[in-house]
Order: sequence, then C-alpha cells, then structure tokens
Amino acid sequence: MQPIDLPLTFEEALAAALALIEDRGWEVLSADPAESQIEAIAKSHLFGFEDEVAVRIAVTDSGTRIDMRSRSRLGQIDRGANARRIESYLADLETRALE
Repeated sequence: MQPIDLPLTFEEALAAALALIEDRGWEVLSADPAESQIEAIAKSHLFGFEDEVAVRIAVTDSGTRIDMRSRSRLGQIDRGANARRIESYLADLETRALE
C-alpha cells in the first residue's frame, strides 16, 4: 500500500480524513492534530470483527501525505480485508479531495 499525496493543508486533510471515517461508520478512538493521526475501529460487515485503523497525515512541500494502516484485532488471517479497506479508503479520500 502506498500513501497518497493531496493538495490540501494539514487542517483540510485532517477534516476530510475524519469525515470519511465517520461516513463509513467507524468508531473514532482519537483524532488529535498534535499527533497527526486518527485512530479508529472498523467492524466487518458479516461477522462484526473489529480491526484497528490508523490514518497518519504529514505535511509536504505540495500539501499533505496520507498513509493508513489497518490490522485485525483478533487472529492472524484477514483474507485481504485490511488491504482492501486501505485501498478503498485512500481512493475515496483522494477522490473527495480532488473534487
């Protein structure tokens, strides 16, 4: 998974990232600008398994860079669910930012 670069200020990127997390119905654990990170819990649709999600925002010369991690809280095997979550989230965030 590669991070994405967005032509947004830190504040705009944080707001957009947080809004998308809330739109997806994930439980926000923390969204501290001083930490440059949002932490949340995403639940699987079928069985309600909880996965930990962290979105990090870094300021760059051209705006911001967003990267994300997602990992299962239980077990070792996720059948690619976390990778799909990351790809989908970052693609949606990029689309929203460029609209």
